[in-house]
Amino acid sequence: MPAYFFHLKGDGLDHIDRCGSHYSGPQHARAQALWFAREALAEEEAEGRIPRRAYVQVDDEAGRSLFMLPLLMAGGERDILVRKPPRRSKA
Repeated sequence: MPAYFFHLKGDGLDHIDRCGSHYSGPQHARAQALWFAREALAEEEAEGRIPRRAYVQVDDEAGRSLFMLPLLMAGGERDILVRKPPRRSKA
């Protein structure tokens, strides 16, 4: 099984995955990246930070960047940032 490396970068975060994890393929690695992003986002929010520019970068064994996932796309604050305000009723 191929190895994938999950790095956390941006907004002062700099976690470099030097060990990697083995998954059956890119689809499984994407699912793991989403879980990792949600966990990282929850930790940052618990500390009172909103990591607007932080992301998970996933690399393959050759060091090629396969994709990046912004933490805010994983849930949490993303809903607050993109949701339109409710309409006020006319009284």
